[in-house]
Amino acid sequence: MSKFFGIVLLCGLLFAVAEQAQAQGANGTRGNSPYTRYGMGTVYGLNQFPVQFSAGALSNTYADGYQMNLLNPAALGSLRYTSFELGGYYQRNILRESTNSSFGQYTGNDGNLSYLSLGFPINRTWEQRRVKRDTTKRERTPIQWGMAFSLSPHSRVAYDVAVSRTLDDIGEVRYNYIGQGTRFRVNWGNGFRYKGLSLGANVGFIFGTTTERSVVEFQDSSYNFAYDEARVRSSFARGLVFDLGAMY
Repeated sequence: MSKFFGIVLLCGLLFAVAEQAQAQGANGTRGNSPYTRYGMGTVYGLNQFPVQFSAGALSNTYADGYQMNLLNPAALGSLRYTSFELGGYYQRNILRESTNSSFGQYTGNDGNLSYLSLGFPINRTWEQRRVKRDTTKRERTPIQWGMAFSLSPHSRVAYDVAVSRTLDDIGEVRYNYIGQGTRFRVNWGNGFRYKGLSLGANVGFIFGTTTERSVVEFQDSSYNFAYDEARVRSSFARGLVFDLGAMY
């Protein structure tokens, strides 16, 4: 048992270290998705597991004894075996600007761990029913209980946009907008199944820091009355979220 939890802890540390490796590209960000500048960025939620991906992130009615479905926690009541999942991703972005600017095209390669999850049945009601199948004593059908823990990104900000403009009496000015950071979700899910009815709930804790930087640089050396400007804003998020699910 101690070795098992040691492996889970090691995977969690690997997840954290791999996320820190995101800031290894130009200007501190490796991925580049300009639309993540708005709102919370790219929101992932709990729909990035293989079961959800195989159905276009819409498989909220899938229940199986071997795999977890955290999108609908009621499905955890159907787990019969311990399920451990570790996922990764690779993404390649090619951004083009239809102008003659020197920043006309950008290519970015990004990859990392995407989630870590562990699910298991708390009790084994199907074994109890099998043992007492031949008895004449009438018994009440027990409730099957399944539980799962997971660590996954909730939302991500990753962009690096540069724009150059030529202003009257000033010359060329470069505007650079940079953002990076990930908000994570630690999730605890429980599912209960009684005959054909399943109910479940997820409790998640969201935390993480994002940093956004705006830089203005005057490129024309003949304009001596301007100072380059850099503004940095960091945001730390934390809070609880709840998901409820039902299945029949």
